[in-house]
Amino acid sequence: MTPDDIAEHEREWGDLVRVMVARSVVIRRARVASEPLAPFIRFEYEGTGPLNLASSEQVRWLPRTRASDLRLPDNDF
Repeated sequence: MTPDDIAEHEREWGDLVRVMVARSVVIRRARVASEPLAPFIRFEYEGTGPLNLASSEQVRWLPRTRASDLRLPDNDF
């Protein structure tokens, strides 16, 4: 996948989220992360704002140590 492909995918996702939010759909994402953050997870965390939050997607991060008693899935949900 080229950088242009990634940029196009991000634009499409942002457009989709904006359309859904305009229809009063709430889009929420929870990310459970181990600490310390691995380099890719830190990259993902830092990149959340420009795409996800700008399109009104609600994203929350939770340290894995605080999630153990919540019976959450092992992956993002």
